[in-house]
Amino acid sequence: MLALFFPILSIFEGPIDIYIQYLYIVPMSPRLAKLGNLEIWIYTRDHNPPHVHIKSPDVDTKIELGTWKVVYSRGLNAKSLKKLVEFLKSIESDLTEAWHEIHK
Repeated sequence: MLALFFPILSIFEGPIDIYIQYLYIVPMSPRLAKLGNLEIWIYTRDHNPPHVHIKSPDVDTKIELGTWKVVYSRGLNAKSLKKLVEFLKSIESDLTEAWHEIHK
């Protein structure tokens, strides 16, 4: 199985401090990435519009791909959420491709 590594230099601040060094993506896995203690998930058998779930023990967030609408968010302050959305935008093509592969 192919795995992609992306170096990440962002620091998220807020209720949880996340010092990110690497993003590890395993194609066609519902859990696409782990950022510190945050995990980015695309659930199988999920509904449109395409979106990702961001989970940790203290965080539960759902963000639509493309529109970047935050459907809900618990556990991230506005600054951390903004940085997370900017990061997701930077890997939009990978996330969109993964969504379509998982939901064929």
